[in-house]
Amino acid sequence: MNIRALRAARVANVATVAISLALTMACSKAARSRHESDVDRSVITEEQISSQHYQNLFDAVQALRSNWLQTRGTDSFVNPSQVWVYLDNMRYGGVQTLANISPKGVISISHFNGVEATARWGIGHSAGVIYVSTWPTGAPPDTVTEGVTTSVSEDTTSAKPHP
Repeated sequence: MNIRALRAARVANVATVAISLALTMACSKAARSRHESDVDRSVITEEQISSQHYQNLFDAVQALRSNWLQTRGTDSFVNPSQVWVYLDNMRYGGVQTLANISPKGVISISHFNGVEATARWGIGHSAGVIYVSTWPTGAPPDTVTEGVTTSVSEDTTSAKPHP
């Protein structure tokens, strides 16, 4: 073979490798973008809750992420940890209290594992936290009637004066 034929064969091989590499990268990027659009397993969205018409949040969590309701092993036999429920940054109680929360007005429900919960809320959260985030008015913005105002009064019946 002559030199020109060898060079043409090398150029063809390099072009084939370059095209194969480009196709491989394009396919892997498409596969990665499909994977990235998968559901975030640490969050239950408003759409997921409203699509099934759950009676309360306990039913929603039990149906969509039942593993959130279980503690992960015993950290103490005397005083074992439990999964806490927070409603808009206020401790609401254990997982049973989810049955008292209506799905209306809920933006999302998030799960924090023990390490994340302890870092955010402190000691006593090693079993994790289920965090419920709601709309400030209790309903999505498109369902709030314009011009309606609400007032909050302070409950003073249980307040006792300090000596």
